[in-house]
Amino acid sequence: PVAVGETITSNEPPNPSGGFVYLYPGFNPNVDGWSMTGSFTSPYTGLSLRALDPDYDFDAYLYPHSTGSDNGFTSASRLAFSTRPSGCLEAVVFRNDTTPLNTYDMGVSNWGRVDGDYEVTCFASSFLAYDTATAVDLGQDEYIQMRHVYVPSSATGWVSIDLEASPPEGPVHVGWLRADHTFGGLNELVSEAVTDSAGHGRADLLVSTPGTCGVVVWRDPLEIPDPEAPAPAVSVQLRVHATPPELHPLAPDGWYRPLVPRPAADGTPASVPM
Repeated sequence: PVAVGETITSNEPPNPSGGFVYLYPGFNPNVDGWSMTGSFTSPYTGLSLRALDPDYDFDAYLYPHSTGSDNGFTSASRLAFSTRPSGCLEAVVFRNDTTPLNTYDMGVSNWGRVDGDYEVTCFASSFLAYDTATAVDLGQDEYIQMRHVYVPSSATGWVSIDLEASPPEGPVHVGWLRADHTFGGLNELVSEAVTDSAGHGRADLLVSTPGTCGVVVWRDPLEIPDPEAPAPAVSVQLRVHATPPELHPLAPDGWYRPLVPRPAADGTPASVPM
């Protein structure tokens, strides 16, 4: 098991088909297994996966907790996945307060059959107040943190996530998990944004269900300015708020005039030609 806040380095995962013949659809690949237990003070708990050589590509899958050699880690029981390209961080998370179990497993697969080490880190979400700028401080060689934010029914609709990274050394990513999202991986985020060269980033998304949502902040190893050195510390100002109105008229190519909202549906083909 990996405790919240703990990072463990391991040797290369096993050959996914080592020791048996590849038979599809009954194929359950060999994986390295790691367990995590949810924190009662945090709605979300997760495990991240980072190949120590950014040229290598390991993938992460979330499974129900295995209780012995005769169960667990089957392809049919996968709950979430994170299968991003080489050099990218992987992570899977589960929602502690809406799942039937409080302990889950992450399987690390080695489809490329490479001989390289990796590290896993267990993390839990902390509270983020709605419409309040909050610092998310990623320390040296820290790649991921998570927040949970409550979106009341009065705030449903278009919501924005603003990021301000300082110093702006390498992109920082942010992604969103809906209130009804019980399990998830970095492949399955509803919306994602990344900071630009000035450290600014923003994602706009439609929130239709009120409740506690997840916000994941991370960076990818391949985007670290010096891949041979530890990832530098970075502070990120994170804010979740109602999307402000866009006052600039939309003027698509080929349209007669810019699109301007009207207080009533009183347009006709003659008065508003297209």
